[in-house]
Amino acid sequence: MEKIIIKYLNNEASSMEIEKLNKWLEDEKNRNTYKSFVKTQYLIDRNFAPQQNKAPQVIGGIKKQKSVKRNFSFLKYAAVFAAIILGGLFIYYSTNGVNNVRQSNQITLELEDGTLEVIDGDKEIFSSGKSRIVKDEKHKLVYKDNTISTANELQYNTLRVPFGKTFELRLTDGSEIILNAGTELKYPVAFLDEGNREVFLKGEAYFKVAHDSLRPFLVSTSQMEIEVLGTQFNVTAYENDQKTKALLVSGKVSAVPTLSEESVILRPNQLAEITGGKMKVSNVNPDKYLAWIDGNIIFINDSFEVIKNKLERKFNVVIDNRYVALNDIKISGSFETESIDQVLQTFQKYKAFNYKKIENKIIITKP
Repeated sequence: MEKIIIKYLNNEASSMEIEKLNKWLEDEKNRNTYKSFVKTQYLIDRNFAPQQNKAPQVIGGIKKQKSVKRNFSFLKYAAVFAAIILGGLFIYYSTNGVNNVRQSNQITLELEDGTLEVIDGDKEIFSSGKSRIVKDEKHKLVYKDNTISTANELQYNTLRVPFGKTFELRLTDGSEIILNAGTELKYPVAFLDEGNREVFLKGEAYFKVAHDSLRPFLVSTSQMEIEVLGTQFNVTAYENDQKTKALLVSGKVSAVPTLSEESVILRPNQLAEITGGKMKVSNVNPDKYLAWIDGNIIFINDSFEVIKNKLERKFNVVIDNRYVALNDIKISGSFETESIDQVLQTFQKYKAFNYKKIENKIIITKP
């Protein structure tokens, strides 16, 4: 199993090996073994990573410098996982094992070569060629303006924002994006000088797209593709919500369901929503859908099932609702600086229920 773990951490495991690891991790004893293994690799990485001006390790008269370098790629990934564990952060395994590992509380940037950078502010991030690609400012990544890719193939970065946080990004074309909690965005380091400007979204983001009539901007999700030339809009595409929404704030966008070629042109304050492969368009008050940008949450006649997902992302908690009748009520409310306890206590006025907190897990039961 050790070999499979190494291959998984190094993104080299086959689907069959991942399935085997999933089943193995269903046992709590095995999960503890997994954590201990990663911790050990972290310590090895920290103490034996190649350093400048450091003499190579010699065993049996043979220099081991090459061996250390060959294994360092794995240790780099192991260190990322160990940082999650050693930092006291929460890793959650459901019955699906590895595929449901919860995100850590760190914002990360995955570069084209697989290198993972932790976003911690005031830091230069370099490409493999040591040319500056981005400045890590407080709460924002800023790429070099007007950079055009000279390669035939685009190089991508992937930005991941964990539950409980939001983050901002400015692309090379000047487009600005705000990423909500629990969001992943894959985008080119630099766009080509012609063709589409395409990014790939899982989660929720607010886009302020720089106008470029020759290069349409595309946001691709699992259920919908949004095409614009330059405008402001919000896209919600969380996988556990089982629906995708696109809200236009200004300008004009074209929304196309993945399973259909029929496009819909949205006007400001119109919402395109796809559920079960079918899309409907409605006029809405945008405040409810954009409140998250200012750190707020608004519910208007929403079911507790919908609210639960938003609370989990907002407060970085796991809500285990064991009171099924709670899902049948509709709730309206607006929250700004309230804690998760204050929000739940407000909901208790709609329908009585009990809850208890165990670390960052909340269990709701019948009163």
